[in-house]
Amino acid sequence: MGTSAVIFQNKGFWCEDGTLESWLYLLANEIEKLDSIDPWLQRLYEHWRVQSSGVGMGVIHTGLDDHLDSREHIDQIIAIIKQAKVVLSEYGDTIPTDHLNNIDDSENYDFSDVPTEPFIIVGEHFEALLNGTLVVDTNYGEYGRRIQLTR
Repeated sequence: MGTSAVIFQNKGFWCEDGTLESWLYLLANEIEKLDSIDPWLQRLYEHWRVQSSGVGMGVIHTGLDDHLDSREHIDQIIAIIKQAKVVLSEYGDTIPTDHLNNIDDSENYDFSDVPTEPFIIVGEHFEALLNGTLVVDTNYGEYGRRIQLTR
């Protein structure tokens, strides 16, 4: 499995592609639930839907710098991140197989229940990155090591 850098304002972290794709899918789902979607957020939603579809091993582009050009936009995405983490916590320790098979009803996959912890960790890194509080060990490069998806 490849890894991609999640970058915002020249800071970032490395994340496993499959986990990052699933995280972007979760964020896009939270955007879909909004009563109204501003044009900039609609563009970001569409971008995340494409990026979460398995199109780019090692080159998943979150588009944060392209779409988050104001504090208001950053704060709105942070609120969406927080809501996605609430949704994940409601599942408990795992996301059930039945839910995973509902993601794409064109095929049924032989999923096992998936731990929620890796997605919560990615969400925490996203939030810290957007808040400007992300700390990485730059001894391992500009964006540090790939984040650990377990505690």
